[in-house]
Amino acid sequence: MLDFWATWCAPCVTSMPAMDKLQSAHADRGLRVIGVSTEDADDILAFANAHKLGYTIARDGDDQVWKAYGVGAIPMVVLIDKTGTVRDVLFGAGRDDQIETAVTKLLDE
Repeated sequence: MLDFWATWCAPCVTSMPAMDKLQSAHADRGLRVIGVSTEDADDILAFANAHKLGYTIARDGDDQVWKAYGVGAIPMVVLIDKTGTVRDVLFGAGRDDQIETAVTKLLDE
């Protein structure tokens, strides 16, 4: 699961505890949550340390990942199955239950 976010995006920050919970709950079943930001590395690191996130945070310094996935608004979650196929794209905060349902469905396949 890719979670496209930014430190200045309040809805992104609101969604992060749910992403952390998903990673924790489903890691043993193969789920990997990766938060992807295009911001300065020092800002991302400071944010991640302050929020004690339990999932991987990646920096897309040249916007290549964002461009590849067509990110136009954040937060944006991309669910990718075990074969590398994009199975779902969800925009905006407040979709925690919907994301968890979609993740569980993919893990059950």
